Amino acid sequence: MKRLVLALKGFLMGAADIVPGVSGGTMALITGIYAPLLAAIKSFNLAFAQDVLKLRWADAFRRVDWVFLGLLGSGIVSAIAFFTKIFPLPRYMMSHPELVYGVFFGLIVGSIAIILVGIPRKERRWWHVLFVLGGAVFGGFVVTSVPADTPDELWFLFLSGSVAICAMILPGISGSYILLVLKKYEFILSKIGDLGGPFTMDALAALIPFGLGAALGLALFARFLSWLLQRAHHPTMMTLIGFLIGSLVVLWPWQERVITETVEETFTVSSQDPLVLELQEQTIDPYAMTFRRIAPQTERSTDQTSQERKGDSRTRIEEVSRKMTAKGPFWPTNETNPWQGLGGMLAGLALTTLIQVLRVERSEPAS
Repeated sequence: MKRLVLALKGFLMGAADIVPGVSGGTMALITGIYAPLLAAIKSFNLAFAQDVLKLRWADAFRRVDWVFLGLLGSGIVSAIAFFTKIFPLPRYMMSHPELVYGVFFGLIVGSIAIILVGIPRKERRWWHVLFVLGGAVFGGFVVTSVPADTPDELWFLFLSGSVAICAMILPGISGSYILLVLKKYEFILSKIGDLGGPFTMDALAALIPFGLGAALGLALFARFLSWLLQRAHHPTMMTLIGFLIGSLVVLWPWQERVITETVEETFTVSSQDPLVLELQEQTIDPYAMTFRRIAPQTERSTDQTSQERKGDSRTRIEEVSRKMTAKGPFWPTNETNPWQGLGGMLAGLALTTLIQVLRVERSEPAS
């Protein structure tokens, strides 16, 4: 039963990591596994590396709580699969952007309040405002510096993974939110959703460098985080509050958004191939992140004409990806239907209120 509960806690943590504004670290605190999680991560230390290099496998294995990490990891993976396969968030971000981004905006505003409440009033100092301002300036700089369309090269995916994982284990900060700032949230989720389908290899080509970056960031940041929170907890959290405030514009629900299509790859198959028949009958989902289609008819080459005369006609297939980019925020009016965004904001605030209630109940001693 304890193992099932631990896997469920992992699912909750994974769900929190997927949704921008809900911190996986906060969920770990609420469920009482934050300290064991940091301890398990820190067990991958120099002594562990030395045992591995010297082929002392048994000693290395004993240093790590594999049962804890395995059960927790299975829950996290299940949550990721749920939000990419069963309830695909990237699709709803394209079909209902005001509602979804409104929820995200409310979650971030609520997270700011949660972090602030976590610092006792008597321990707050006037000079903490300087850290808030510094974080806000930095957050605003990051948001305005990051282009509307960031590169999909391996180095940037590696960097995105290493930065996002640091936020995922930090209470109050959402790693998914960092991916939104870096314009890689929909991209990464869509690649996870592509696993097991015709785009599996393309998905792995993006997810492997992202995962390697996350592993490196986790190994380096866990120790630094413990050191930083022990020695400068309040200034660190105030800086994070400022960063969240400064970068909120990314989540503003009402923005001019443009969906662009890019042909990633083309290939030809026999016109009698079952894939051609399948694509001829399909109705393309207008909000699918990746899909295949029969290429528009173009001028036939001499080889194609020769093949058709021999009865071996070929059909060109395109693999297409969609991406939504925001061109700029605006203030909503009745013509732009502000209610979805407002409803999303209220839902996000309600969710963070629930999280805070659970957190307070968890911290209260049993009577």
